[in-house]
Amino acid sequence: MNRRRFITTAIGAGLASSLIYKYLNLDTAISSASSETDILKQHKNLSLKAAASNVRKLYGTAISENVAQDVNYANLISRECSVAVTEGAFKWIVIEPLPGQFNFAPADQAIKFCTTHNIKLRGHTLVWHMAKPESLAYPPPLVDIQRHFNGVMGRYRQNQTLYSWDIINEVVADRPEEAEDEYGLRKGVKREYVRDIFQIAAGIDSSKEFAINDYGCEDTGWKQEKFLNLIKYLKNSGVKLDTVGLQSHM
Repeated sequence: MNRRRFITTAIGAGLASSLIYKYLNLDTAISSASSETDILKQHKNLSLKAAASNVRKLYGTAISENVAQDVNYANLISRECSVAVTEGAFKWIVIEPLPGQFNFAPADQAIKFCTTHNIKLRGHTLVWHMAKPESLAYPPPLVDIQRHFNGVMGRYRQNQTLYSWDIINEVVADRPEEAEDEYGLRKGVKREYVRDIFQIAAGIDSSKEFAINDYGCEDTGWKQEKFLNLIKYLKNSGVKLDTVGLQSHM
């Protein structure tokens, strides 16, 4: 994979693609972006992870759990990335294809690679309306959430490489007619349900960063409003929510 294609892949995949909004002041963001551009121009020969580090950010991409099998690909990832997210290893259909039957091998492979190369890894994703077993309802009943979270989060509770979990992914409906109610979540999902699964997660392992992740919320409009309202509700409910992820589907 050449460098130009790699950069494009990293931007489009769901990690470097997960833009973490820690600054909500527009003037500050614009000023910061300008100064960061100047810094990057001065260090054109730096690796992407080193350039990002100079502006106090992490740079990364989505990776296959089989990354180590392609030496050139593995070398590129280890040289350029300080953070990664697996393409599918942590998704429900892969890691728990049948109730109580866990397949940790792909996730363990990804963690081993990242640990070897000092790359932080995000756990993506615990709950999603896609990439789930056909037999699993959406939203999954809380009894299934408890079992799944205990199995997956419990296994990696002490792991230092895996530092962050996407607790729930793409829970906001794309348009009003697809929403459960006035709060704009997908059919069957109530705000209280989202609150409850964050609380379940915190009861298992509160040492890691918790994220809520969605797409199509960069621009003002119905979906952004519903997403922001959900975040405010969760924060006002006192749940552990550390990070907001915005996928960049370019």
